[in-house]
Amino acid sequence: MWALYDVQQWKHHRATTKCMKRCSSGLKTCSLFALSFGGPCKPLKDYAGTCLFPCPGLSQGSSPLIDRYLSRMAAAGRGAPSRQILMKDLFGFDDVSWRDLTNKQQQMVLRWEEMLFLWRVSRSTQSIYAVSCETIVHASPTANPEPCSECFNLYNLHKFTVALNRKMPNEDNMKFVPKKYRPTELGKIYLKCKGVHELVEKVRTHIKH
Repeated sequence: MWALYDVQQWKHHRATTKCMKRCSSGLKTCSLFALSFGGPCKPLKDYAGTCLFPCPGLSQGSSPLIDRYLSRMAAAGRGAPSRQILMKDLFGFDDVSWRDLTNKQQQMVLRWEEMLFLWRVSRSTQSIYAVSCETIVHASPTANPEPCSECFNLYNLHKFTVALNRKMPNEDNMKFVPKKYRPTELGKIYLKCKGVHELVEKVRTHIKH
């Protein structure tokens, strides 16, 4: 360039026989348009008369399956590879169980799993959000805002559709869910709020005596 943002020399180069020959053989350079140097502008969406709302995510209003999924899932999110795969990626372990890891190693696996989630569960809004959620959507003041495109695209994700269509497990079998998938602290808080925790402690004390 002879001057800042002067593309005249570039245009001359693209028109030369040498450049055209290289393009025909598969050797191509990025267009300056792809690097944000000029070029036609994409038409902007017309958001006149709309308001900004937080993305509502995928809720029961989006699909009845969402409510069933939320009623059987205790995890904060899903979509990451299995913990066995994560253990192998982090530590090179092939035939090591979860209980063989130290507490620090388990925390590392859990954190790595959270970082690789494809969707997250929000208990406060009873909704599911893509990790790449756009957070803000446009809608008319009187209409219910729709999920953003990133959240809505979860329906095209194979892992998500498999998890969504999984049947509700038998309640008698819930006690066999591995402890590593149970939020122990949340369970204790819930029992305290319901007054069940105090009752359980009284029963335990009575049995001991």
